[in-house]
Amino acid sequence: MKEKKLFMSSALMCGLLCFAFIFSNAQAQETKTGALVYEWFPPTSQKFPAVLVLGGSEGGLDFGKQWAKVLTQKGFGVMALAYFGEPGLPAQLEEVPLEYFQSALTKLKTMPGVDSNHISVISVSKGTEAALLLASEDKSIKLVVAASPSHAVWQSVNREGYATPKSSWTKNGLPLPFLLYDYSNGYYPIVNFYLGAMEKPVDEKTIIPIENSVATVILLSGGKDQFWPATAMANKIEQRLTAKEYKYDVKHVDFPDAGHGFLIPFATEEEKKQILSNMNNMIAHFGGTIEAFDEAMTKSVEFVLSQLEKNK
Repeated sequence: MKEKKLFMSSALMCGLLCFAFIFSNAQAQETKTGALVYEWFPPTSQKFPAVLVLGGSEGGLDFGKQWAKVLTQKGFGVMALAYFGEPGLPAQLEEVPLEYFQSALTKLKTMPGVDSNHISVISVSKGTEAALLLASEDKSIKLVVAASPSHAVWQSVNREGYATPKSSWTKNGLPLPFLLYDYSNGYYPIVNFYLGAMEKPVDEKTIIPIENSVATVILLSGGKDQFWPATAMANKIEQRLTAKEYKYDVKHVDFPDAGHGFLIPFATEEEKKQILSNMNNMIAHFGGTIEAFDEAMTKSVEFVLSQLEKNK
């Protein structure tokens, strides 16, 4: 178990450092209101659509702040939300209350100038679990973007150890049913933990009931993802929605040669080049090639922006 703990912590930390380095130039005044830890970025217009942004297991606010640099220039208000690893929040991505995200959404709708009829959520990696769960319960969400997504609730990400697995999320004080990692396929790459689990019968209670949502669902995946099988899980989400009688608006864009976490917005071409330069040294951990990452990043950002414009 010690070997397992050390490997998983170091591999996840690689992802953390990569994102932190990429987004280190973001500048904003941090705002904390009550139990919420967020930063709010309004555009200059008087009435505008708004976007809630959730990062992944890297934690913090940087993913949302990077999106704000792009979206506020296009007339969107952006709330970058942290949900663990900050004072007043869970130290680990473990048993985070779903009510926390609902509170953030409620706060977002009351921000001056926000058009509460045009609310979207952008999420990546582990944050897609929370985003899709939230969209499944809150009918005010009109668009949800899940990049490198999961179709189910997985066990928590606790960098202090994995000896006692817990759920990532709770509801009404109770942990949500979750899928356990499976180590039968080995410890590297991390995607093996998820592949092994998906080869076994899956408890339906662990599956995110996205069919309860009324939102347009945007799924972005990479076929060479080395963190978890995003393409397979996105396919399961798409199949779940298309199998229902109700006509769901679901769009799945897969990049077969790309890896994990490529939905990184960039405000300028120079910024894009810097992101790719930073990522180039770590691409093996995320999967795919740097060329495929470049293509996926460029096309997925363009696609998300186009879908957000439709939701205005």
